[in-house]
Amino acid sequence: LLGCAFWIGTGWADGAGAVLIAGVCCALFGNSDDPAPAIMAFFYGTIIGLVVSAVYAFAILPRVTDFVTLAAVLAPPMLIGGMFLARPTTLLMTLGALLGGLNTVGLNDRFGGGFDQFMNGAIAQLIGTLFAVVTVGLFQTIGAQTSARRLLRAGWRELATRADSTGRPDTAGWIARMLDRIGLLAPRLALQGEDPGKPLLDALTDLRVGVAVGELRQLRIDGPVDEAAMITPVLRGVGTHYRALRPNQPAPPEPDLLAGIDRALAGFASSMPERHRTSVLALTSLRRNLFPSAPAYAGSPEMPA
Repeated sequence: LLGCAFWIGTGWADGAGAVLIAGVCCALFGNSDDPAPAIMAFFYGTIIGLVVSAVYAFAILPRVTDFVTLAAVLAPPMLIGGMFLARPTTLLMTLGALLGGLNTVGLNDRFGGGFDQFMNGAIAQLIGTLFAVVTVGLFQTIGAQTSARRLLRAGWRELATRADSTGRPDTAGWIARMLDRIGLLAPRLALQGEDPGKPLLDALTDLRVGVAVGELRQLRIDGPVDEAAMITPVLRGVGTHYRALRPNQPAPPEPDLLAGIDRALAGFASSMPERHRTSVLALTSLRRNLFPSAPAYAGSPEMPA
């Protein structure tokens, strides 16, 4: 809207081109946490593309008389551009150069060699790109750190809800969503200049905890009432722990949760063999992931260790 107001208010004939390229830049880069540097790289590439476009528009293309010659003279910049597009370090500048150059070089149904037309289009490209930088700077206020914290909190909220739910678990969906979050988290941690090892390890721990929670929920649904009574306090403790977590103030789980896991382990020792294995594996996974430094489980007082 701001770009259109500027275009209409100034009566600039090529203002539509500026609005168009601003929209393209916002669409290409607006989903990143800090799009301004990427758009600036695109802007510098646009300058290079406009210089090459000027050479082609006024020195080379006026001498082209057939399609074969046109393909031959356009091949070098297109092939070189394709080569640099394949490199992540030069992708953004090359994209700007190709879009800026091809938009202004004059590849239309008929040749128009007016210098004023070319300059108007070139200025529109540059102003539109700079306008996109200003726009995202004004409205894109969420940085990589805030975005990373949101991803962490989203995983913790879902894990707390998963622990409190009474329905059948969707383990495959949980794993897929957590892997997506981990994939989104890694580049944001890298942008902060931090070592991503610890946060990503914590996210993988949350994933394993969620899988164990799903197994315990399934056991609670399929098992008798006395087994469900042992599982419910454990799940409630997991939900309480993850609901209280804060990115800036990580807190260890409550000791009561460890005691509840140990009581459930002791209780399931007398269950049927097939259920005993599943329950012990799930509870052991919870114990090792939530309490990695806790002493080894020693068994119930009534039973030998």
